[in-house]
Order: sequence, then structure tokens, then C-alpha cells
Amino acid sequence: MSCHDIGRGIIYTPGVVVFKTDTAAPVVMPETQWYEVDVITCAAPNLRDNPSNPYNKNEQF
Repeated sequence: MSCHDIGRGIIYTPGVVVFKTDTAAPVVMPETQWYEVDVITCAAPNLRDNPSNPYNKNEQF
């Protein structure tokens, strides 16, 4: 198993309540306007073995 295989999972979170506006300065909405969304979260891939990745120069693992 390479490090690229680790962490390919996702997290599913159903029923997240949205209670603030989607604006530059969020404010709490009236409770009658709250709504639920389902969220899928996944991690960024681990690119440390990729020599073309400029963000990991000179790191030793």
C-alpha cells in the first residue's frame, strides 16, 4: 500500500443545519428560514511521493 492509498475515504454528514446567510458578513437567519443539507468531506490527496509537487521541496520522509 502506498501513501496515496491511505485516506481515500470520505465522511458523509447528513442533516447539517444551515442557519447563517451566505454573504460576506454572515448573519443568523430567522429560524423559519433554516434548512438542512448533506455534506460530503474528503481529504486532499497526499502528493509527497510526487517529485513534481513544488510544495514539498527538500522534505525528507
